[in-house]
Amino acid sequence: MAKTRHNDYKEEERIKNEPSKESEVKDRTELDKFESQQNVDHIPLEEVELDQKDEKRKHRTKDSSSTEKKHK
Repeated sequence: MAKTRHNDYKEEERIKNEPSKESEVKDRTELDKFESQQNVDHIPLEEVELDQKDEKRKHRTKDSSSTEKKHK
């Protein structure tokens, strides 16, 4: 009987320490909800900003290499 109580106590502790399903869902980002997106790298914001600047400046965009700026 002592083993049963001990096992019951262990089971209760395990349940207390497990995160609830609700908190797991809240912690996910929007992309993580889709299995195909879980292993996709995020786009660095610096690259996005450089691309946006290049799109705004239609003239002289190729005077300097954006690759050099992105991969310093």
